[in-house]
Amino acid sequence: MELTGKLVALGHVFELRPHALFVADFYDGNQVCHVFVRRPSQLAWHSTLAIGHDYTITNLKEDIIYKGSLNITILHTSRSSQLHSVCQEEKYSNLSFPRKGFEDLICYQGKITAVIDEDLGLYQLDHREYLVLSHLLGLVADFPVPDVPPLHSATPHDPLHKISSEHEPPMRLPSSCVDVCHVNQKENGQPMAVPHCSRKTICVGDSVRIYFAHRSQYEDKRFLVCCGRSLMRWERKTNQEEEEGIDPGKHTKEMVLSGSSGGKRSVYAALDTVLLHNLGFKAVWWIYELQCSLMEKLCPDLISEELIRRRHVNKVPGVLMKLLSVNWDQSVNGRSLLLEFLEEPHKCVFMQDFYELFCVPSLHDLTTEVKEQLLRIRNHSCKVWLHSTVDHFPQVGQEKTVLCGLLTKNADGLIGIADKSYFLRICMAGDCDMDLDKVLGAVVAISGFQIVCEKFNLLMEHAEKNIFMVYTMFEAANMYNLWKGSVKERSASSPVIPSFLFRVLAKSGMVYQENPHQVNLNSFFMVLAAIEETGTNRRRTTYGSSTKMFLRFLGQGAQYHKFVKEGSVYRVFLPPGSPNVLLKSRTVPWLHFLKEHFGTCDMVDLPEETLLEKAYVEKPLSVVISVSEVLQKEVSSFSGLVHVCGVVVERQLMTPKHMNEIHRSNRNKRPFPDGNDESRTTNLDINNFIGIPGSKILRVLLKDKKETNDTIWAYFSFNTPSHTFQYTLGIIPEAIVILENFSVQMSKQSSRLYLQNTLFSQVQLAGLPSVKMAVDSAQSHQYLYDVLCKQESKSTWPAPSIFTFVTISRIFSVSIKMKCSSCQSEYHSGGCGFVGCHAAEKPEIDSSAKVVVDDGTHTAILFFKNDLVRKLLMLSENQWIMLADMLNTYSRKLTFHGVHCDSNRQNTVEEKYFALMCSSPQLLRSVAVKCRPFKSKDQMNKQEIQMFVLEISNLTTSHKIQLKN
Repeated sequence: MELTGKLVALGHVFELRPHALFVADFYDGNQVCHVFVRRPSQLAWHSTLAIGHDYTITNLKEDIIYKGSLNITILHTSRSSQLHSVCQEEKYSNLSFPRKGFEDLICYQGKITAVIDEDLGLYQLDHREYLVLSHLLGLVADFPVPDVPPLHSATPHDPLHKISSEHEPPMRLPSSCVDVCHVNQKENGQPMAVPHCSRKTICVGDSVRIYFAHRSQYEDKRFLVCCGRSLMRWERKTNQEEEEGIDPGKHTKEMVLSGSSGGKRSVYAALDTVLLHNLGFKAVWWIYELQCSLMEKLCPDLISEELIRRRHVNKVPGVLMKLLSVNWDQSVNGRSLLLEFLEEPHKCVFMQDFYELFCVPSLHDLTTEVKEQLLRIRNHSCKVWLHSTVDHFPQVGQEKTVLCGLLTKNADGLIGIADKSYFLRICMAGDCDMDLDKVLGAVVAISGFQIVCEKFNLLMEHAEKNIFMVYTMFEAANMYNLWKGSVKERSASSPVIPSFLFRVLAKSGMVYQENPHQVNLNSFFMVLAAIEETGTNRRRTTYGSSTKMFLRFLGQGAQYHKFVKEGSVYRVFLPPGSPNVLLKSRTVPWLHFLKEHFGTCDMVDLPEETLLEKAYVEKPLSVVISVSEVLQKEVSSFSGLVHVCGVVVERQLMTPKHMNEIHRSNRNKRPFPDGNDESRTTNLDINNFIGIPGSKILRVLLKDKKETNDTIWAYFSFNTPSHTFQYTLGIIPEAIVILENFSVQMSKQSSRLYLQNTLFSQVQLAGLPSVKMAVDSAQSHQYLYDVLCKQESKSTWPAPSIFTFVTISRIFSVSIKMKCSSCQSEYHSGGCGFVGCHAAEKPEIDSSAKVVVDDGTHTAILFFKNDLVRKLLMLSENQWIMLADMLNTYSRKLTFHGVHCDSNRQNTVEEKYFALMCSSPQLLRSVAVKCRPFKSKDQMNKQEIQMFVLEISNLTTSHKIQLKN
């Protein structure tokens, strides 16, 4: 058949496997016809077609696509089809043709005034509109994409700054493309325009015409977003053409280049995330701002910009890619380029829901916030010590806060996280599982943390009155690696590499020893090691377990302190050519008091260039006892040092009674080699977290973790005649701590037991202070009617997770079965149902439930999964395990629908028991839930609210409910 009509819509050339195609809509006076062009010889028509022209296409064939669902009638070209132009071009702005279903789409003509982010397809039009082309990059074959610069391999000694070649400038574009401006290049708040660029890219000064794009406003900015229905044409004049006044239209075709990725993923992390999850324009802008925030905080001083922009660097995920993958909790949206062009009413990726997942503030802003909060405390100058904490745990209805920075040490050897604005000390609860050779120099992210500020109001010589100690506390499991650190490699060409294997029996805290020839202090820590094997790479000698000695890690070796675990086995690699240091062990007088407990006082100093590798991990050998267990025993029963776990109740600062407990800098002035007779300022020690201001003694009251009234005092003396201990972070009220290698003593005056620290003592943070959730605040509690109003309003949807109080009115359905923990297939008769699976792991429960709730303002449908189903059914963990054992022997899954059982077959005993349990009237109760609203594609009733449940708890008198007026 033959078609003559006006071209009313034209899509880009879509790269759909196995062939490319484009779709054009022609209006023949009665209806709009969809024409598919997919033959390679006919794809050249695309550059000649112009919207508003009349054309004739011959030898078309009719077909139906999406049969059974949409049943869309199309016309596709044949081998003998030909295209003929009928009339002259018309102004696209004066087009008059049916646009039913596409009323929200607009056409726009303007000029590129700034390139915001070329990798992500963000531009500025006429200094007022933001053009978003992200949803077309890599998916269409006729779109200009800049060349990807080669990524040079990074050397193991410096993986952070060896990205670009010495002969090529470190730019994202090749040398033929001249400095396209980016958002981090701003002048007076506006992107800087760069006039010259390559013809392969969209540059400043290009004229563009955009057909059928979305216009929206977000964060006080106007956006023009292109989708599968959109078409963009652009043109550019050269300098000669501008002088001669030549129309650049004839050069437009030359710039239509093949920029498709050919089905491959984008090399840039931001664009790859957008295309992988099919995100809307709000998510595009959020990812762009997140990328800019990371580069502003870390580049170029700490890491290279390529480590953030790239999806993979040297086959390792980049910083932004890893950060997004770890914190991403949204489902992948479906997308079809053809349906975006054809479907009426129009639906596309522009309409996808999105809420901001997290934010990455600077370290300086976080520390300033906690200091200001501390200064607002009343009578803050009347106490010797006080503290303030700012919690950054995931809250209901709020975006998560994530710390990002370089895990490094400062000039004084203290380990912390740093960005360009601040260096922040860290205090971890639990053990860190990061590899030792990838610790320092690694880019890490921390979520679920607290910023703590401790303030000392002490007048000291050469010190200010107000002394602040700021650091962050977090669970070790909440820190994850975004990029590997500066890995040190052993030289393979070295003929002899001295090494030995040892097991950590005990570990001390960080200790500082004064050097009479240096003003600074030397830091070190010690481990009690059981030497198991020693030798070189050619010869090994195995030792018995009785070979024990102290190993001291000095200088740079002290960086391993936080990452060495008690009970684990490590291999030490000494510098090439070094003698066997184990033969140079010596008896140390100041360790004699530990010989009774550890059986040795021999110590070996390891060279600073020593490398440490984790061999394998075992459980700690020491037994941790509670406060109650300490008080129940006599002091004579404690033959050595103990590990005690407790909760901090309060803390006090005491003045030392003995002169040897006062720091030397506070006792006497001693001359230095340079002739300066002034003592070292105490301010230096405070900034380095060494000791306590004024050489005070810290007294901490601990209580038992269980609900008992048992308490015990622990005393910390941070100064000895020759050593000073590092100030212990994290000893604040409500924190759970483990006091390691403390001695139990009895007071002569009160005959009460107390704990005293030793040279080998340290404090491990076992748990953060309890976080008080403000569930009674008006901001966190929302009503279902409010959720419905946000659901109907596009500007406030999607809504983040909410907290609300509801009453369960009906349990609609419950399903529970056993599934294989390896392949996730259903378990049948004690074995995995999948033929190819031979996993020996135990099965796990897979459960789901659908519940109808009401809060007095509206009803909603809640969906539960896995352990939340157990809480819904009010089952204990033991009952849940018993139910799993019953399902393991039962051959099929158990289902419950309403209050009726399936009448089509005979119900078994298990099914009757399960139906009786799910239909119990006690389950219809009031609960407090944290949930996340969502919209399903097949949702017909717009007044229906559907939400995924994240947390559930029974409503008690502790929950305060504020009623609306």
